[in-house]
Amino acid sequence: MALLEVDNLSIGYYGRNGLTTAVDSVSFTLDRGKTLGFVGESGCGKTTIGMALLRLLPENASVLSGKILFEGQDLLELSPNDMRKIRWKKIAMIFQAAMNALNPVQRVDNQIAEALLTHDPGLDKQAALKKTAELYDMVGIPKNRLRDYPHQYSGGMKQRAIIAMALVCQPVLLIADEPTTALDVIVQDQILKEIRNFQKKLNIAMVFISHDISVVADVCHNIAVMYDGWMVEFGSREEILSSPAHPYTKMLLASNLTLKVGMHTSTSIPEPIIHIERSPDQCPFYHRCPEHAEQCRTDSYKWVTLSSSHRVFCKNVTGGLEPE
Repeated sequence: MALLEVDNLSIGYYGRNGLTTAVDSVSFTLDRGKTLGFVGESGCGKTTIGMALLRLLPENASVLSGKILFEGQDLLELSPNDMRKIRWKKIAMIFQAAMNALNPVQRVDNQIAEALLTHDPGLDKQAALKKTAELYDMVGIPKNRLRDYPHQYSGGMKQRAIIAMALVCQPVLLIADEPTTALDVIVQDQILKEIRNFQKKLNIAMVFISHDISVVADVCHNIAVMYDGWMVEFGSREEILSSPAHPYTKMLLASNLTLKVGMHTSTSIPEPIIHIERSPDQCPFYHRCPEHAEQCRTDSYKWVTLSSSHRVFCKNVTGGLEPE
């Protein structure tokens, strides 16, 4: 049985103009010790999925349909109290906005130790602080900064403190939302290596969210490509990188900068992402797709299975196994 199984998940936000669907009919599974990367433009629904897994969606958000099965239990059916027992103990999250995730009037070490003490009330506070100090070594923050307040940290140090906080209870599932966004490339590489080592040592599964497909490719076993709330391609790292099938995936890869000699120059994806009203039967990428045909606008679209692990949401793709 998969550690995490998301089935037909749809999420919407209520605003001035009514309900806007941010995540539409997304399904995936994740096994223990494996990493699934979500990649796509801002506004495509990546963070919304991550927040839904922890049931931390804002008040104007609503799960419209679907199930989130964690260890065989539907998280959407749990009471708030039961969900609190799972949150951070079994499922933790590295938040992107580190400066907003730390309490500005509490010392950082107390904030990190609090998670341990909450889930293990019998634990001695000194033991919790010792564990916090060990995590500081892992993420590269000097121990003499343990007693500092958040405002005394740089943006990168705050991000690393959040990573330590997420790992303190040794969860079985880690959701990483742009975990290295505030770090320079050298520290970014160090942190990603440490996350991978910690993940392998404790057999932690991870949902990794990023705009950068090169980072996702470096960390993840499988990759899900998101566009405008839809998952448009899913496959192993090797399949997505070597044999991208969806036009949007190809454009994401083409836009990635590289220092390799002889490689093609990077290209941009035209036009900003805009939530366009469309028919339920119309391809979500139709308006920006360089390969679209008239049938993409009028015909129903569907998943096409290219291999046992690779599928694409585009009716123009052929080959592989029979379409679903």
